[in-house]
Amino acid sequence: MTRIVSDGDALRVVRFEAAGARFAIEARHVLAMRPAVPDRELSVESWLGLAGGGAAGRCLLDVSMGGGQRLLEFAGDVRVDSLPAASIHPLPVLLAARTRLPGLAALALDADGVVLIIDPTRIDPL
Repeated sequence: MTRIVSDGDALRVVRFEAAGARFAIEARHVLAMRPAVPDRELSVESWLGLAGGGAAGRCLLDVSMGGGQRLLEFAGDVRVDSLPAASIHPLPVLLAARTRLPGLAALALDADGVVLIIDPTRIDPL
């Protein structure tokens, strides 16, 4: 991620859930959103190497990432939101060194717990 916080005091993100965890991608990386045709595109779970992929999708996001762009299928709630800058934290050194989650760039804390912030520019579009 070239920057963790945007100008001002909040980061505009697209939030989603996958494999029981809560995620966010900086909104500037999402080029378009449209209805999905089930099982035609890569599920977000498969893209992140998580269990639970392949469910019929509700929407597709066209995401700009390292070396190109990719359509990803999302089965759950996907929404544009803002994360307060004060809620965003860099990864602890041990977590950064040991994570198997591609593109994990930062963590945010909100009233419901942890949000994993993914930097799609760190992930090969496959």
